[in-house]
Amino acid sequence: MKRFLLAALVVFSACETNPLAPEVEAYPVIIQGESCVDLIAGQSIPVGQVCATIEEGNLKVTYNVVPDWQIAETHLWVGTSLATLPVNRSGNPQIGLFPYKSGPLDGVTSYVHYVPLSLFGLTGDEEVCDPVDLLAVAHAAVFRVLPDGSVQGETAYGQGPRLVNKGSWAMFFGWKLTCEEGQDPEPLVCETAFAKGESSACFLEEPYGFARWGWTNGPLGPGSYSMEIFAGAGRCDTGKGELVGHLHVEYDGQTAQVIYQALPGIVFQETHLYVGNEPLARDVRGEYTVAPGQYPFIHDLENESRDEFVVENLDGEIYIVAHSVACELPPVLDSHL
Repeated sequence: MKRFLLAALVVFSACETNPLAPEVEAYPVIIQGESCVDLIAGQSIPVGQVCATIEEGNLKVTYNVVPDWQIAETHLWVGTSLATLPVNRSGNPQIGLFPYKSGPLDGVTSYVHYVPLSLFGLTGDEEVCDPVDLLAVAHAAVFRVLPDGSVQGETAYGQGPRLVNKGSWAMFFGWKLTCEEGQDPEPLVCETAFAKGESSACFLEEPYGFARWGWTNGPLGPGSYSMEIFAGAGRCDTGKGELVGHLHVEYDGQTAQVIYQALPGIVFQETHLYVGNEPLARDVRGEYTVAPGQYPFIHDLENESRDEFVVENLDGEIYIVAHSVACELPPVLDSHL
């Protein structure tokens, strides 16, 4: 079976393509399927991710930001050499000349650019091809509304080495595209996962006493909440499990927005969610259940790093049980470096 792969090379050796860039060693962080780097605002604030997948002959580049932050504008450049990056005499990027730009956005939390693979001599249907190393500069203007009503605006870039030693702190990163014939994709390694917040109770403990691990979270009043998603945490022991993502909850007293966000290298195959005034969901007999298949909100996914539910017609304090099937993407062994 032919497969088309996308691998993330987070840092490339910059000195060969941009003499003004700092000297960095090339080290690969290689991920099959979807590849993500952090979106960093104000030089040090993680506000989301920039992720890429292959879709219908295009490199699909998605900007996602975490709750509280919004996107006002994006600019993207992708090429095979930094020599083609629009820069001024100091080597600082001229984002206004980037080929992919969103224009003004009305505070969105996600935005997508499509870059045709044909620009790099690929269609996505190849059975044999030479690897293509791509470089990218992903810029975004982001903002959030602070509790006092003021607005914090920041410049953000996809994380990697700096383009220049002095001046702009703009960063670049990259991807490697390959196609291979006669190999089936490696099976994903998947685990059941549950979200755990500050106000959590284990299913195994009283007053519940179920035979499986996991947590109910609450009671939660109106507000913003961030929880950790742990996979394989048998007996609710997070030390035995693995942190695979975060759950972000916005509740205004009537509607709850619940966002699953995976860490880089992790994808979700399924998400199951319970939100209600009782600690747990109820089954068809009206009894408490912790079986994810009986939760009222379910999504079947295909290697997604982000998923979202909006639950309406709520009131009062609520409880949340958030289950997922989280999978670790296998490495691509041949980095071609």
